[in-house]
Amino acid sequence: MTFAKYLYDFIPTEDLIQYKNEAIVKFGKIAIQRAEGFINKLTNDFKTKLKSEHDNLVLQLFALQHENPESAIVQEMIAKHFNSVKQFWGTVGTLSQHLEAYLDLSEKYESDVRFTMIDGKPHAGFGSFMKTAMTVFYYNQMKIRG
Repeated sequence: MTFAKYLYDFIPTEDLIQYKNEAIVKFGKIAIQRAEGFINKLTNDFKTKLKSEHDNLVLQLFALQHENPESAIVQEMIAKHFNSVKQFWGTVGTLSQHLEAYLDLSEKYESDVRFTMIDGKPHAGFGSFMKTAMTVFYYNQMKIRG
């Protein structure tokens, strides 16, 4: 989760190091170095634009949290969220690896209330919604890819 420091500015350095080490174990050191290289080549303006788009998507998903996570409207927004997050990974890795990383991110939404902060307040129910919606997305995409 090298990209996390750009999207989630509340994560302390020690957690970022832990996330990076977990990603190295799962995807390999070379893949993480390539992803970091990609991120480092992005301009600050572009990173700011991507973060703003991501934050807007999260707010839209927050507004949908009372919908069925499997519904078409939620899954459409989750697909946009996936593509937003994935922009920080560039072309490093395969789609299956991106989906695996996204599934890992879904766990963070449920297990770490910092990922559910809206207007400075944690929303645990939103974390559960995101985990479920992201997991449904993951399994739907894996089915499509066979």
